[in-house]
Amino acid sequence: MYGWKMARSRSGLTLLPLYLVCIGCGSTTSGVGELGRVRYALHSDFVADQLDLDDAAIVTGHAQYISTELTDKGDKKAGDDAHKIRHHVVPAGSSASMTNLDSDHDVPDFRLSALQSGSYTVESKLDGAVFDWIDLSFVEPDNIAVVAWVLAPDTSDWVDYQGLGPHSVELGSQVTFLPIPCANGDRLVGDIEVDLAVNPETSVVQGENVLGVYEQNVVTTSQPVSVFFVEEGEVEVTLSDAPNDLSVEVVFVVE
Repeated sequence: MYGWKMARSRSGLTLLPLYLVCIGCGSTTSGVGELGRVRYALHSDFVADQLDLDDAAIVTGHAQYISTELTDKGDKKAGDDAHKIRHHVVPAGSSASMTNLDSDHDVPDFRLSALQSGSYTVESKLDGAVFDWIDLSFVEPDNIAVVAWVLAPDTSDWVDYQGLGPHSVELGSQVTFLPIPCANGDRLVGDIEVDLAVNPETSVVQGENVLGVYEQNVVTTSQPVSVFFVEEGEVEVTLSDAPNDLSVEVVFVVE
């Protein structure tokens, strides 16, 4: 069985040109802190049903990139010291971790992950005093919904295949995957990184994304992962979320 890791394209995992990120879709879940000074936002690559970050259920096990900006009230309070704000997670420790991202002018963004379900408080502090805070809820997923995007040979239109199949595809088709974390039948908020394995391993070859062609070199990236079907027959693709001990299998029939 052959495999790759499907990494996300934000949070420093894989850097893509800005114009590629801007034309993408998905949804943003956001909320203002209890003191009304900071707006916190989390983007998901899929359509999330929860748009209010205060009430949203965020997936456990994966670092989430949370962007921040000051409200008018916060801007007046912080003045030129917004870049000095530092975020902290309570309770801290083995179940939750946070990384502040550097900013020379604005309130910093941060990455936050929680290994266990529960409520966590993000405190944004300026000079040691609480400037604002927001309570966030993390939930462990019990399932992964999968959207498979398939590009058939000699076409330019990607077709989405919902569910686990079996899906009939043409030999030579290219496929990539969007994993969506779910709990109790509902979509969670936040993206996940999964491992992708294929059986039989000779049935596919990995694609490479060309970002730029120059006289000196060619700039490419292997993320997001895509594969081409090169053998006829039944192909099993397994997507595994290691931190949450979950996996799903998508079946294709290549003709």
